[in-house]
Parts: sequence; structure tokens; C-alpha cells
Amino acid sequence: MPSSCAAQCAQAQSLYAIWRPDVADAHESYPDYLDLRDRNRSFDGLIAWNMVEAGWTRPGSIQRLVYETSGNYFDALRLQPYLGSFFHASDEHGPNSAPYAVLTHAYWHTHFRDDPGVVGRVVNLNKHPFTILGVARRSSTEPYCFSVPIFLSRS
Repeated sequence: MPSSCAAQCAQAQSLYAIWRPDVADAHESYPDYLDLRDRNRSFDGLIAWNMVEAGWTRPGSIQRLVYETSGNYFDALRLQPYLGSFFHASDEHGPNSAPYAVLTHAYWHTHFRDDPGVVGRVVNLNKHPFTILGVARRSSTEPYCFSVPIFLSRS
């Protein structure tokens, strides 16, 4: 979990990160995450996130870092959208079942000129369609509480 998020999340003092420091690639697989989440008896919730590169499929597009997250990401952090909605665990029904994106407020402001019509728009990231569900709230630690402009549902 990005440490700068703690100031924006409800009950930030109770956020913990779990990873495997004993291996070169400390990332867990998504199936491992699902197993941990489903067997969890110690925490209110478990989320998964990974930073990946993605490019808009349009002329002049550039690679951007985005967060690929579990469907319960925003709910577990108790975050509310500025515009539209966020994706939820109930949106996930297997691989590629929730092709949704959420924009940070700063990215929405800069690239979409505060257009509320962005909600529902389909954009292509790495040549795959994603529906923009919403825009995250602006915060004092723009963009939002993260260093990347877009959140993608991981499923």
C-alpha cells in the first residue's frame, strides 16, 4: 500500500502491507491473494494492488503507470468517489469480467478538462477496452493519495 495513502483512508492506523521479502519477486499471484483473502480471519479486509504500465490506444499515447487492483480495493479502504462510482468485489466474476477504470481527480482535470461525461466512456489501455466508472476525490496529496493516474479492476 502506498504510504501516502494512509492520510486519506479511514482508520489509517490499521493499514498493513503483506509481502514476501524472502524472494526476488515479492509479489503474490492473484490466486494466492484470493486464497489469503478468503481465509483471512485477522483483518477487516484484504486488498491486492500492483503497479503496471499501460498506454492509451490513441495517436501520441504514452506509457503510464496505473494501479491494477482487486475489486474490493475502494470499499476496503472506505473511499468514496468524487464523480460516478468505484468498482466493487461484486463486479468480479472471473478473468476479464470487470474491465473498469477509475481516474484520479488530477488526471481527470488535466486530460479530460473536468468533463463529467467521462463516466461511462470506454477507453483502450494496451488495446483493451475499459469503461471509466468514476473519478476519485481530490486531496491535499494530489494526485489523490497515489502517484499514478488510473486504477484498473484486476479481475
